[in-house]
Amino acid sequence: MKSYEDQKELIAAIETSLEKYLAEFTNIPENKKDARLLEGERTPSEHLSYQLGWVSSLLDWESREQGGGADRANTRRRV
Repeated sequence: MKSYEDQKELIAAIETSLEKYLAEFTNIPENKKDARLLEGERTPSEHLSYQLGWVSSLLDWESREQGGGADRANTRRRV
């Protein structure tokens, strides 16, 4: 796992990765946001929803950890 010199370097790396990720979706027309190109793949809308879900989970984990709560991410398995 890559390590960073300081918090600013980490934030810059996160912002760069986010910009690259979001750029993949900027030219998708609204009428194609729910299009599934191949069976079993996620649609553009599903990709973004998945990422938002993970970010929400990580922020919740961080908040609980800083408040002295649980020190692990929610790993419940959905069936």
